[in-house]
Amino acid sequence: MALHVHGSNNPNGVTAIGDRYTMHPFFTFKDLVTIFLFLLALSVIVFFYPNLLGQTMAVFNSNIIYNNNTMCWNNAYNYSTHIVSICALCAVSNKVKMDNNNVSNRMTPPAWFNNKEAKSIESAGNLRAARGSSETTRVNTLQKNKIFFFNWLAGLIDGDGSLLVNKNGYATIEITLHERDVQTLYKIKDLLQGKVNSRVKTKAYRWRINNYNLLLNIYINLNSKLLTENKYLQLCKFYIALTNNYNSSKSQKILEAAGFAELTIPKLSSSVESSIKSGWLSGFIDAEGYFSIRNKYTLTISISQKNKFILEKIQEVIKIGNIYLDTSNNVYSLVISDLQGIKDLLSYFKQYPLQTSKHIDCVTFRRLVLFIERRYHLDKENSKTKIRIDNLIKKFKNRYKI
Repeated sequence: MALHVHGSNNPNGVTAIGDRYTMHPFFTFKDLVTIFLFLLALSVIVFFYPNLLGQTMAVFNSNIIYNNNTMCWNNAYNYSTHIVSICALCAVSNKVKMDNNNVSNRMTPPAWFNNKEAKSIESAGNLRAARGSSETTRVNTLQKNKIFFFNWLAGLIDGDGSLLVNKNGYATIEITLHERDVQTLYKIKDLLQGKVNSRVKTKAYRWRINNYNLLLNIYINLNSKLLTENKYLQLCKFYIALTNNYNSSKSQKILEAAGFAELTIPKLSSSVESSIKSGWLSGFIDAEGYFSIRNKYTLTISISQKNKFILEKIQEVIKIGNIYLDTSNNVYSLVISDLQGIKDLLSYFKQYPLQTSKHIDCVTFRRLVLFIERRYHLDKENSKTKIRIDNLIKKFKNRYKI
């Protein structure tokens, strides 16, 4: 048989088909197993730990959480009468034993701001020590400013938090925020530990902590900083739960490190002044505040509560805004819509910044205040300045739309 004739390599005609195996199903299955395992690991990270490999929100990376000066407030309201009446609850149980820098710099301090104190802090030497070499340098962050953090946290808990005790007598602290503010909850988790989980069937996330020693440390720092009576009643029950479960030498070390021989009785803040001047109002607005624009160019900041009492006390201190009742859902709102009142609040937020996505709204309002003072909104249609302010307002109103 010739060399190049078909079949010359197998002159006996013996077939080898019986010794062959089709490799397709085996290799395909092997590769699919690897692919599915990779997708499973990726899905766990994406859906359960989305921030594990990423960075925190740009607001925190830019280090805008700061506290430069000390605010001084006048006409403080004393809560002592309410403290005495509400503390009776614990006494009966016999178990009672917390942007644009150019725009902001143009704003004058509010009427309730102590100018002498501001000048002493803003002097040339103190300014360099407090702010650093650049106006954009923020010295005091949440990690560095414990007083501001726990006053801000008290305001946030007064609005969107809960101090709970379950049927077995164990205490828990929870804070629930919209999903757009989940990074704020992760920042709290970084500082206080606990867990952050999504809420079922709602666009919200919840931070929760139930470790006894961690709760004890939070109670020590929150006590005498809360302002609402509802949260104070929760604090009383929370205190009783901590007292009943107190049996650890480690817990005693926590108390001694904080300068206490024993767990102190729960107290409301002694005055609105002592809380607001330390950052409580920023936390409360982070929880219950809302930035909006009405009648095309009317900037509005509102705070809503079912209890009118706390809104009246805030209004007495800051001396701006009006309180209205929404009869449709029986909720009171403290509404600040005059331009000077908005500037006063923005000056306050410069000292005690908001920690949620509302900080972005605050930065936008600072720019809009500058544009309105320059009367951009009164310029001719299609002028560059009119288009500029209209586009900024349009972006603000569509900020939550996808």
